[in-house]
Amino acid sequence: MYQQGRSVKDGSSMMEQKNLEQLAHEVHKFFTIPGSKDSLLAPIVALIPQAPSGIAQIAEAFCSNVRSLVSTAGLPYIFALAAARGRRYQLFHCAAELEAVIVKNDGATKPDEHPSFDARRRLQEMEASHEGRDVLNHEVCEFLIDFAKDKDISDAAAQLVSQAAVLTWSAFEVLSRDIFIAHLNSMPKAYTKLLADSDVRKRFDLSRVSIERVAEFNFDLTGKLGDLLIDQNDLADLGGIKATFVALFPSDSVLRQALNERDLWLLFQRRNLIVHRRGIVDQRYLDASGDEQSIGSRLTLRPTELDTYLKLVTNAARAEISAAIGLPTKAPGN
Repeated sequence: MYQQGRSVKDGSSMMEQKNLEQLAHEVHKFFTIPGSKDSLLAPIVALIPQAPSGIAQIAEAFCSNVRSLVSTAGLPYIFALAAARGRRYQLFHCAAELEAVIVKNDGATKPDEHPSFDARRRLQEMEASHEGRDVLNHEVCEFLIDFAKDKDISDAAAQLVSQAAVLTWSAFEVLSRDIFIAHLNSMPKAYTKLLADSDVRKRFDLSRVSIERVAEFNFDLTGKLGDLLIDQNDLADLGGIKATFVALFPSDSVLRQALNERDLWLLFQRRNLIVHRRGIVDQRYLDASGDEQSIGSRLTLRPTELDTYLKLVTNAARAEISAAIGLPTKAPGN
C-alpha cells in the first residue's frame, strides 16, 4: 500500500508482469485515452491573436469542439480513473481508521487527523508522484481491458469512437462553413474568384437568390454576401469545401495539400456511412471511399484512427484559418 513518506511500491510486481506501456496500447485498441490536446491545437491557438474578431471566434469554437469531443470519447477512461481513485481512498480511509483503533488501544496520543482527512491527503500525495500515477493508471488499464472482454461493452466502446469521428468531421465542417461566410462578408470582392471557376460558380449562383431572402436583410446586403451564398451551397461535403477554398485561395499549396489528404476523404465517407447507414458497409461506400471492407459488415473504428482524423482535421482547419486572415501557411510541424 502507498504510505506517507514512502515511495509507491504497491502494484510494482504487477507492472513487472505486464509493462504499463503495453497495457496502455492494449487499452487504446478499444478506448480513447483523453489526454490534453493543447499541443495539437497550439498552432491554431497561436493564430487567434492575429485574426479579426469574427475569425478568432470561429477558431476558438473549433478548439472548444475538439476538446469536448475528446473528453466525450474518453468517458470510459474518466469513469475508470474515478473508480480507481475511489478504491484507493477507501483503502487509505480504512487504514487510517484501523490505525486510530490501534493507537487508542495502546493508550498513545490520538491521531492528528480524522481518517477522512488522512485518506484525502494520502491520495493527493499519491497523485502528485509519478509512481503513484503509474499505479492508478495500471489499475485503470487492467479494469478497462477486463471490461472490454464483454462484447456489449466493447461494441458500445466502438460506437463511442464512431460518434467521436462524426463529431470530428462536424467540427471541421462547421469551421469551414463559418470561415467561408465570414470571409465573403468581409471581402465581397472575393466572389470574383468563385466566378472564375466554372464548377464553383455553379455552386454559388446569386441569380437563384429570392427577393424574399433579400428582404430578410432589409434589402441591405452590406456584409451579408457570405450569408447569401451559403444558402446556395452549405459546404456539407469535402468536395465542395475543397473546390471552394482552392478557388478562394488558389496559390495556397499547403491548404490544397491539407484538403487533399486521402484519410480526410475517408473520414468524410465514414461519417456519411455512420450517420446514414448505421455504419453498415454498402457498395456505394466502397466505391466512394476506396476502403477495403466486406459488404454488410459494420464499420469499426479504433481510437488510433480517431487520433489520425483529429490531426488531419486540425491541420486543415489551421490552413483554412491562415488563408482567411492572409498569413502565409506553413506545413504541419513548421
